[in-house]
Amino acid sequence: MTRLVAILLLFASAGARQAQACAVCFGAGEGNQGIISGLTWGIVVLLGATGLLLGSLILAVRRMEAHKSAHDAT
Repeated sequence: MTRLVAILLLFASAGARQAQACAVCFGAGEGNQGIISGLTWGIVVLLGATGLLLGSLILAVRRMEAHKSAHDAT
């Protein structure tokens, strides 16, 4: 277990420099507000679609359970 944690920490520290190279995160993209706005809207749309699908699935399961309970009660 300790070996796995050491390996994960090694990879995390080795990948830190690549993560800091993101131009959008460090303000180099301030002249390109369209890119930042597009990324933001992309995230919002994808989260909204995921929430809608999961909500629909939960609603369908609840309705089936309610229908099954009503059918079993009769």
